[in-house]
Amino acid sequence: MNQSSKHQKEYIRRINNVIDYIDSNLDEFLCLNKIAEVANFSPYHFHRIFTTFTGETLNNFVKRLRVEKAARLLIIDIEKPISEIAYYCGYNNTSVFCRAFKGHFKMNAMDYRNKYSKNGKYKSKNGKLNVPAGKFAVGHFEIDVTEFEQAWNAMCLWVSESGYQPSDDNPYELYHQNPEHHPEKKFVLDICIPVKPL
Repeated sequence: MNQSSKHQKEYIRRINNVIDYIDSNLDEFLCLNKIAEVANFSPYHFHRIFTTFTGETLNNFVKRLRVEKAARLLIIDIEKPISEIAYYCGYNNTSVFCRAFKGHFKMNAMDYRNKYSKNGKYKSKNGKLNVPAGKFAVGHFEIDVTEFEQAWNAMCLWVSESGYQPSDDNPYELYHQNPEHHPEKKFVLDICIPVKPL
């Protein structure tokens, strides 16, 4: 293994540690300095590396994870008030959460819950989605019907290079809207693969 490859694997390991840290602390204040410290990089160096490896700025990454976690909780725990879900996902102000949610999903949180908690794709026999606890590799995609294989291949490749491996639980797809409502008739979804360390 050459030096460049060693550095890349080490950077991937550190970025994965950061992603785990963020995912476990979405209800906390997440500042650049603290997260860079988790990765053992200077804030400036970390920000550049993080953006290179994830394709998102740290701020956008955290915002997306928070609002997507809220979306999952809206569907899974339909009895929990939206304000509690917002707080649990790191929003101290419900109005800020509502703006962020609508900006991401193009509908408000109550409409999202009403629409998708009644959709059979999200329900098990007892009426609720059973998602096992643990770590997930989550990829967000906006694709047409011909691109599903490519999207799954991209996720499997990422997992194989990430320092994780698929766990024994089943992967699943989480759809965010009906493709008939998309201007290009595309599917907007998350591919979720349960993972465990190698």
